[in-house]
Amino acid sequence: MSEVLATPPPSTPHKAPQSPEVDRRVDANGKIDYLQDPRLKNLTFGAIKKHVESCVTARDGSGVKEVLKKEFFGCNTKFAIVSVADKFNVELDSLLDELGPIKAHTPGFKKGDAERVAAKVAAEQAEKDAKAAAETAKVAKMALEEEAHKQRLAEQAEADRAKFKAEQAAAMEAERAKFMQRQAEEKAAAEEAERQRIAKEKAEEEARIEAERIAKEKAEREARFDEKKAIVHGLVDAMNAGGTPEGLADDFEFNPPGAPPMPWAVFSDMLTGARLAFPNWKCRCVGVELVNEEDEFTLTVLTQQSLGAMKGDFPAMGPFPFVALDSVPEVCKV
Repeated sequence: MSEVLATPPPSTPHKAPQSPEVDRRVDANGKIDYLQDPRLKNLTFGAIKKHVESCVTARDGSGVKEVLKKEFFGCNTKFAIVSVADKFNVELDSLLDELGPIKAHTPGFKKGDAERVAAKVAAEQAEKDAKAAAETAKVAKMALEEEAHKQRLAEQAEADRAKFKAEQAAAMEAERAKFMQRQAEEKAAAEEAERQRIAKEKAEEEARIEAERIAKEKAEREARFDEKKAIVHGLVDAMNAGGTPEGLADDFEFNPPGAPPMPWAVFSDMLTGARLAFPNWKCRCVGVELVNEEDEFTLTVLTQQSLGAMKGDFPAMGPFPFVALDSVPEVCKV
């Protein structure tokens, strides 16, 4: 922070003191030159310093103590401490008057001589004061300018540091956000690829299982169908050769065209009688088909009947009447 330079109030002409000091040396403006006072030699350095400090503190407050401390630093003569008193417009009248009137300390000193000496000293002191004031003002101005320059440099440096930190933080945050986004995208892509791979493998496995199931069901269905076809061919063979085919259930019934369903034994006996009339009769199976894919127990059997020539009487069997050989046309006999 900039140092506050305490400056003394502007000099004002001293009023003529109401004391025995009527012959004391003064300048043309009425300002007292205490260095020309013969009583000054009888005052101690400490007394003058204490008087100056007390008067300035009482007038300007305790905040000026540090300024006085700096002013007192290096003061080791009465001349120096009187200069400080003069700088801060502290009158030494009361302190000097305690020693008695000035005449008592300057026997034979004439008033005219005092005035001339006082005028000369006052002029010299005024010149010194002016130079000192100008130098002090110059130094103070330079110090203030230097302090202001330092302050501006410090503020600019602080602003540059803050800007650099903010830019660096923003860049780091942007880079971190890019990295996190890239990681998230890579993770999502990897997870999606894994899901697709698992879904593909699952679909392929399900398709394989389904294909195997369908193939197995088809093979089983075809095997069952082949078994049924074998039974049908066995029935046709039994019709041609006689006897009972293998694999028939105990309650199996055959339903010939134009007749009600009947056990195989009954139908076989009818075939034996029919062969008496048609000994060359043959039955040929030309196809076995499922009625529909959902019902594998209902079959459509395609057969072709070859009766041949009628050689004897056709006996009465079930719903079929007796037919004598002699009663049929000749075309049925050839």
